[in-house]
Amino acid sequence: MNHNTETTTAEETSFEAHTAPHSPHGAAHKVTTAAVIGALGVVFGDIGTSPLYAFKEPLHIAMAGGVGVQDAVFGVLSLIFWALTLTISIKYVLFILRADNDGEGGDLALVTTLRLHKTKSRRNTLLLLAALTGTSMLFGDGVITPAISVLSAVEGIKVVAPSIDHYVVQITIAIIIGIFLSQRFGTEKIGFAFGPIILTWFASIGILGFMSVVQNPGVLESINPVYAVQLIGGHPLMASAIIGAIILAVTGGEALYVDLGHFGRNVIRTAWYFVAMPCLLLSYFGQGALVLRNPEAVENPFYMLAPEWFGLPLLGIATLATCVASQAVITGAFSIARQTIEIGYFPPMRMKVTSEKNTSHIYISRLNYALMALTLLVVVTFQSSSALASAYGIAVAVAMTMTTILFSVWMLEKSGWPKLLIMALSAAFFLLDFSFLFTNLAKVAHGGWLPLMMGAGVLTAMISWHRGIERLIERHMGYTEPIEDYAARIVGAPLSHVDKVGIFFSRTGIMAPVPLERITNTLHIRFERIIILSVRIASRPRVDKSDRIKVEHVDGSVVKVEVKYGYLQSINIPSTIGPVLHDLGIDNDDVLYIIGHERVISPSEPQNFSDLMNVLFSFLASTAERSVDRFHLPPSRTLEIGYPVQM
Repeated sequence: MNHNTETTTAEETSFEAHTAPHSPHGAAHKVTTAAVIGALGVVFGDIGTSPLYAFKEPLHIAMAGGVGVQDAVFGVLSLIFWALTLTISIKYVLFILRADNDGEGGDLALVTTLRLHKTKSRRNTLLLLAALTGTSMLFGDGVITPAISVLSAVEGIKVVAPSIDHYVVQITIAIIIGIFLSQRFGTEKIGFAFGPIILTWFASIGILGFMSVVQNPGVLESINPVYAVQLIGGHPLMASAIIGAIILAVTGGEALYVDLGHFGRNVIRTAWYFVAMPCLLLSYFGQGALVLRNPEAVENPFYMLAPEWFGLPLLGIATLATCVASQAVITGAFSIARQTIEIGYFPPMRMKVTSEKNTSHIYISRLNYALMALTLLVVVTFQSSSALASAYGIAVAVAMTMTTILFSVWMLEKSGWPKLLIMALSAAFFLLDFSFLFTNLAKVAHGGWLPLMMGAGVLTAMISWHRGIERLIERHMGYTEPIEDYAARIVGAPLSHVDKVGIFFSRTGIMAPVPLERITNTLHIRFERIIILSVRIASRPRVDKSDRIKVEHVDGSVVKVEVKYGYLQSINIPSTIGPVLHDLGIDNDDVLYIIGHERVISPSEPQNFSDLMNVLFSFLASTAERSVDRFHLPPSRTLEIGYPVQM
């Protein structure tokens, strides 16, 4: 079970150092060629492979609605250019990347920075719900992105090798299995292995696009936003469908923020402004120029942009690049899961740190295989990228909107910027997000239900877990007594003496642990020394060793120890409390760790929604990583005392 403390006390507030709004850690990553290439491999795969489908889909909608070729091309290109410029270059790269928590990004970093999970109020609850909603949607995106990316690349077979196009689904399944199996090697190794691949991809699409634009430079006129306005304003009946498809060009933007801790904002900004964005725009404008010259190329303008001799190599590069795209969202899912676990909204899962240099690089086996199974199911169900296009985008639209809500609050409370600037930025960002969100809601009946359903499932699990943990703490408060009362009660009590030091884990740090009460009241024994240990997770990614431990002597034989970790730090109790034991004159090898293990009992016949949530919590609790493993306790000196808890 998770032994994080979910309550915030005055002691904890004073114990926790203030988190600065502009942490230097976010900019600490040095901008080097290797770092930029690595960032391309980890961060930009998703948005980098958008040219495979992001121009084709809205163009098909416009031309199917009777829009002329030139008007459709110029209008779609104008919409894509301004979507990338306003949403990615300005909103995310220029502004939102500033809102880090000690270098970490994502909605949950904003949650911890604003302490939304620590102080309860109606306003904080609503903001926290917004953050969890956006986070849950990104898990759905982690399923759909690999499916649509790999499918869209492999579908190039229909252009370059039509004789084997009936193997598209089978090839896609094989590639996706390979992508997920490779995750165990870690994001650092994958990033620097895949970095050169995505760099080659960007160079290829940039050169192909440039060669096409040179043949028809007039296509650059579509940068003028008037063409976007004319397409949308002149065809209001299809405006929603077109804008809903344009979001395909900016999917992957959230990855820039979620993966901030892997490379830092300066590296990400450099990679975007100098590599990713220029090559993406060249590809889009090149495809547009091709369709203007040859309207029949609208069927698959990306692959038809390549000369015949480069068809097969481009197919190979595209397939490898979509592996990068898939890997990027999987990496983001690992990062999000870790943050969600440590703030108390997801059950603990076994994690593996895959980098000696950066503890942000992790691998979660259980989550990896769950995502793989769902992705394969989606591929088998939808069969093509066009069928998935309607399902793609709505999760990102919801996540982007939630990020904007949280970022607006961050600007008001942490940035120190003028209120007039904050109001203007918030209004502009909300206008962008709502335009994507509302137009994508029309996709719900045509596949958009899929990411919404997956997101709702994840959100329900998050709420169930946190609610269940709070209920457990309430039960513990009723089962036990304050630590000071326990210490006074056992003085002079007729108890058998055990010549050992017992370390007991307390969820609250206030009440005596249930196992300690059971041993005292049932076995009538007491330890020579009793250490009551509480583990707290701070509202920042890392806690310095100098701030890690707080010791309080209750009496001569009972000591309270509070240990604090950042939400991205590995918990190793024996190594952390070693110096404390030394100061207390205790040999580390003489202590016995006693930890409680609750057996959650849920209603056998659920009668209402609350009972159903308890049933879900019971299931999640049964699958959670054991604290003895999570805390790295020595098995030979650890006792687990199980006891039932009725929910």
